Amino acid sequence: MRPKLRKLIAGATMLGSLWLMTTVAVPQTLDDVPSFRCDGGTVTVGDRQYDVRRTCGEPEKITVSGGGTVEEWVYNFGPTTFIYYVTFKNGRLDRIQAGEYGFEE
Repeated sequence: MRPKLRKLIAGATMLGSLWLMTTVAVPQTLDDVPSFRCDGGTVTVGDRQYDVRRTCGEPEKITVSGGGTVEEWVYNFGPTTFIYYVTFKNGRLDRIQAGEYGFEE
């Protein structure tokens, strides 16, 4: 194979690999946890929405589904703490998931 053709193929292969690395999204892995700590104390599965809000303050985001019976709250306490995804069913804390480290806005 000629040297110029070999360089062209190598360059095209490298560009293709680079394109693939920048376009493939890696899904975030969430871990189930039984509780998490905020400035006001500890939140645990089974707590009421009122108690979670009183303990941790207002969430960054609230998503409502299931005809209003399911709510997901997102708590982002900054870059040194995980983002917490808190799911309520019928007003009670049903699931806590820890994501990646948070960020400051």
